[in-house]
Amino acid sequence: MNLLHVDREKKLRSVLREARERQRLSQKQLADRLYKPQSFISKIESGERNLNVVEFLELCDAMNVDAVEIISEVREAKDLIFPWKEKINYY
Repeated sequence: MNLLHVDREKKLRSVLREARERQRLSQKQLADRLYKPQSFISKIESGERNLNVVEFLELCDAMNVDAVEIISEVREAKDLIFPWKEKINYY
């Protein structure tokens, strides 16, 4: 797995956790909204489990957050480095 992929997964977990905390939801409360055990949210936030697209959308809906905004935050993260961008020469 490349480092960019790992960085984006970390950023996604962080953004989702921050969104949950902004809503003042515990992991248990969010899990209850999804009819899942608390460990489902815990494993996602800790990186033990990845989300598929449908689960990601359901998680966003359960927190009343826009999935597009979450994705934008992950893509625009300033801590992600794209070393190849500086090496591309356009003619």
